[in-house]
Amino acid sequence: MVLSIILILWNLFGESPTETIAIMAAIFTVLIRVGSVEKGLVKLETRFDFFERDFKELCKNFKEHSGHSK
Repeated sequence: MVLSIILILWNLFGESPTETIAIMAAIFTVLIRVGSVEKGLVKLETRFDFFERDFKELCKNFKEHSGHSK
């Protein structure tokens, strides 16, 4: 992200080689951010899967110990 900002500022205020380099760096930064968000969503999904499994097990154990059956 810092590299993207430096390249954009260099493009605006300095004699940068091309705008393409700054744009490519900005796109690369966005792609990295999207990847990190996706990784976070996968972790969250995994947590919910464990939560679902544990909740189903808790319900099953409760039914067994309380003497209720379906």
